[in-house]
Amino acid sequence: MKKIFALLLSVILVISNFGTCSAAKKGGSKTAYRDILDEGYVYQGNGYSMVVTRCYDGDAELFGRMWLPDGFNEAASYPTIVMCHGHSGNSDFWDKSFAPAMAKCGYICYAIDCRSANDGKRDYSTPNEDHQATVSTYARDVLAAVRFVQDKEYVDSANLYLMGQSMGSMAVQAVAAQIPEEINGVIALYGLVSESVRDLMDNYDEVISAPYAGGEVLFMIGTKDSGCTWENITQNMELYENSTAVLISGARHGYGMEDDRAAVISEGVMDDFIQRTKR
Repeated sequence: MKKIFALLLSVILVISNFGTCSAAKKGGSKTAYRDILDEGYVYQGNGYSMVVTRCYDGDAELFGRMWLPDGFNEAASYPTIVMCHGHSGNSDFWDKSFAPAMAKCGYICYAIDCRSANDGKRDYSTPNEDHQATVSTYARDVLAAVRFVQDKEYVDSANLYLMGQSMGSMAVQAVAAQIPEEINGVIALYGLVSESVRDLMDNYDEVISAPYAGGEVLFMIGTKDSGCTWENITQNMELYENSTAVLISGARHGYGMEDDRAAVISEGVMDDFIQRTKR
């Protein structure tokens, strides 16, 4: 009864248009700077900056990028979003989609290349021994990224959010379940934790037995998503006492880089979510 009641209280929206924060615009740079891997390299974008900054899990090196708002001040404190890409992806996804826009809204964003995620085509991070990536290995890498940003004085650790897309959304839900008191909210883009992905998610039973209860979970999915259905999302929502689902009209799986309109709508929804839930 509790789960049904929680689901009925969840806000379910079908959105075709949505206001964004005044600075939010689609996408990152079209230049070749993404090929520059030098630690500390800074790219100055329009309304944000991007810094190459790696983190570590023991001896393993994780290639990372951090997006900072214009006027960034190390003495200040900023709500921060740790981002996890999907299967066979890397941190380029976030640079081409949501990270620059969210930085323009005043947030710090940090994304890594998960180990062995890109099918061996790009190992900017130390690869796993078997060169295989799973939800569990993604979650391990996300946790390392969380520990990295928590060590920064300019990160507002009371307002730390996790955001994942596709398989990355499974990983961030797993990490949030591990450290619920340290995560203020989760944003899951067209990805889910439900019976339909049990075979893909090696830590499935662990996550569903003690799901994240530290804050709200925001699910976002396009109406034309063939890989993640509305039924899947509603099943995932049943895990949580406090969740919201947003349908983006006409958007497909992986939207963000390909669909400017869907990305801009989503950025507005994300900004509203953080403003509404931050401490």
